[in-house]
Amino acid sequence: MRRLCGAALLLLTAAVIAACGAGVSTPNGVATNPPNLPGGGAFHGSSANPSGSAGPQTSGVRTVLAPLGLNLRSAASTTGQVLGTVAQGTLLTVVGYSGDGGGWYRVQGSSTTGWITANPLYSSPHRFSSYQSAQRGFGALYLEDWTFAEDTAAVAFRPQSSGGQAIVVQMGASLDALGPAGRSGYTLVTTNSAEVFGVTGVLRTYDRTGTVASPGADSPPPLMHLAEIRLTIDSQRAMRIDFAYDNASDLQQFTDFYDSVSFPPPASPGASASPGASPSPTSTPVPGASPTPL
Repeated sequence: MRRLCGAALLLLTAAVIAACGAGVSTPNGVATNPPNLPGGGAFHGSSANPSGSAGPQTSGVRTVLAPLGLNLRSAASTTGQVLGTVAQGTLLTVVGYSGDGGGWYRVQGSSTTGWITANPLYSSPHRFSSYQSAQRGFGALYLEDWTFAEDTAAVAFRPQSSGGQAIVVQMGASLDALGPAGRSGYTLVTTNSAEVFGVTGVLRTYDRTGTVASPGADSPPPLMHLAEIRLTIDSQRAMRIDFAYDNASDLQQFTDFYDSVSFPPPASPGASASPGASPSPTSTPVPGASPTPL
């Protein structure tokens, strides 16, 4: 497990949380490698071929994002026999594609070949490690060439070899406890709804239009864009996920991340969506559960 402290951690989180004057706490999240091949809302990125060529993905790998797993079927259809449920983090080899019924990938496991939906909410063409923390109250998948750092207020996930890009997660008793939406120097561009593990929150995107203080003389300049999700899980928990980025193509990293997030179920069934969500969702998902595996 890799730890960042001092100026490095400040670089990651200074624009979202207070400076780490209290220091970096002992990491309590656990990073693990995803399991091997199996035995048996709005604002989501593309599931395009990771090679960059036109057309659907027909080779390479898919990693299961869905926290509750993903059904492996005998045919490219929701009526196909369920051969098994593939756990989150499982790496599958893509051997074919069908455009039927919204798209399906034919995938190979260690002993079974079958079909999974091509819906990008459920799987990704990238490889991941898993972060789990009972103390922080959430788990998620992050890209295998990224790392994470923890302090008393937040967890920051970032590439090991780049500057200011980061996904920062904060948990609090309420949205008010997590501070105001947005960031100084950034202007709101879009407001949508987004679903994280069955809970609907507000997704906002911002462009940098003003002066943003740099954490230090040797720090990279602030990035050009910010995406932010804020949601109320229940009467005692709220979550904020911020992503600083420069290029629109980087948003896939953000969507993969929040599609993989899980947390303990709400304290009371039927918890409402985050206050101020716009637009209002057309249906209310069951809080604390990802969509049913297809």
